[in-house]
Amino acid sequence: MTNWRDAVMVMGSVAVRPCTGALFLLILTWRMGLDMAGIVGAFVMGAGTASVTVLVAIGSVAMRESAFMQVASGEGTARVAAMIEALAGAIVVAVSLSLLMRVI
Repeated sequence: MTNWRDAVMVMGSVAVRPCTGALFLLILTWRMGLDMAGIVGAFVMGAGTASVTVLVAIGSVAMRESAFMQVASGEGTARVAAMIEALAGAIVVAVSLSLLMRVI
């Protein structure tokens, strides 16, 4: 991706999809005879998810770029950033494994 427009379009297209809650809403409203309410509700849920996802992504990129601009660009900064990313990945793995162990 070369520009903000492409990035926003990719994030928006990923975020606009029916989640299980929207599918559940569609099934319930269909069974209750409120088809249009379910369709509108699913679109609203998708739009809400997409807008929050896009806003968080834009905010995180902007904050990351401004934070790195304020810090001296050097070898130490790259090492600290790599360590923070590795630590975040390790936390995700640990949480995932603990949730997996509860299921098993």
